[in-house]
Amino acid sequence: MNIKNKINSNYIYFAVIASNCSYSLYYETDNIIFRVISFLAVLIFYYNSFSILKKWSVVARGDSESKLLYFNLLLTILLVAISVNLKVEDIITLFTHPYSFLAFYIAIVSLTVEKDTIFKINRICRFANNIFLLIILFDFYFFKKPLLINDLGYFLIWELVLFDKLKFWRKIYIYSLIIFMIVVSNSYDNRTIFIRFIGVISLLVVFKYLSFLQNKFLKLMFLTVSMVSLYFITFHFKDTFNLITGLITNKTIDTTDTRTFIFIEFFQSFKNWDWLAGKGYLGTYYSQYFYDWEGLGGDSSTRFSVEIGIMHILLKGGLTLLIPFMYIFIKALRIGFVKNNLSSVSFRLAIFLLVDFVLLGIENFPAFQIHYMFIWLAIGIIFKEQFFKKNIFLHNKFNNLKNESVEVT
Repeated sequence: MNIKNKINSNYIYFAVIASNCSYSLYYETDNIIFRVISFLAVLIFYYNSFSILKKWSVVARGDSESKLLYFNLLLTILLVAISVNLKVEDIITLFTHPYSFLAFYIAIVSLTVEKDTIFKINRICRFANNIFLLIILFDFYFFKKPLLINDLGYFLIWELVLFDKLKFWRKIYIYSLIIFMIVVSNSYDNRTIFIRFIGVISLLVVFKYLSFLQNKFLKLMFLTVSMVSLYFITFHFKDTFNLITGLITNKTIDTTDTRTFIFIEFFQSFKNWDWLAGKGYLGTYYSQYFYDWEGLGGDSSTRFSVEIGIMHILLKGGLTLLIPFMYIFIKALRIGFVKNNLSSVSFRLAIFLLVDFVLLGIENFPAFQIHYMFIWLAIGIIFKEQFFKKNIFLHNKFNNLKNESVEVT
């Protein structure tokens, strides 16, 4: 990849971050300035993504994983055809709203991965984590709540999965931020942050100290159990939720079921041909619950997005988007989690992906946000390392640069 394209990938990452943060501020304040910033960041993302599309024949040549990623991207773009209409406001929503086309087009970041990607992302995460507390103080001062704490958490997760490579005081700093984040998030009833961090930390510790779990067959069984868990969460949520919450004795954790009604209402309105290609990127579904809701934070009865990852994918693209998405996700887990060991960056990123995979049945809906940028980057890195392993010379160069990249000075 030439210098221009390397710079473009940086622009792509910063465009996602800027759009995510500014849109969150716009959603909270309704200040049009933040929406304009988000819009400009989206334009930068589109402009710089075109160079990746133009070199598809070079990148995908001889690389089955890249071909798979391009195929998924092609389906994503083709589904625009069933969403386009002649209304200007709908066109703007289609191409700039973080829960519409961009929520799936963000997969293109997986194709920006090169030998120095880990180094670049590590620098971005290190900077973001260095100013973490300043941003949270800004949130509390202006908005009286930690508005961006969920988005900032993914920068912490990146350093967490590379934890063994950090210097001693950096480890103390990162763990302190994680504890602070969990405490603050739990006090604001953000259960998903708590589950994600506890899940990633627990799996890293378990696989580090129980070495027998590194057996490939056991890891394959672990992945299979995760897939079965996702099935039961998605199609038998109420029973699964009641079973899990029945085991929770800590009353500081909210055990209110806020998802069962979503599953019921969604499947009531999702019929016949909707399963093939969804209702388009501008698609909605009707919610009687939110029609009747009169409390603070009530949503519109005509809902543009679904909080649950699998449901949101079905709404926007049906099985046409869900099947390749799940196949790519599971393949990345099989390569990163099953085929690699704890010392591998691929295995550590796969731990993050494994937790997020199960959470697809609870939350984790696709969005043009930092969260999904990291999901697709993790997938891209796992696939690229697999490609380098097939080419021993490139693999050695990749490992040398990788070890230099994750070491914090």
